[in-house]
Amino acid sequence: MPRQFYSENRDCRVIVDCTEFPIQKPNSPAEQQMTFSFYKNTNTLQ
Repeated sequence: MPRQFYSENRDCRVIVDCTEFPIQKPNSPAEQQMTFSFYKNTNTLQ
């Protein structure tokens, strides 16, 4: 960890990065586009 991060966040125990959770396909095409994951090939939230 960078020293600045550690000095400001001493209680931090875990960092979760790029975790994707599958969701139901939104009705709105704009929302479908915003939530689509090409990696998972489904709609997800990060």
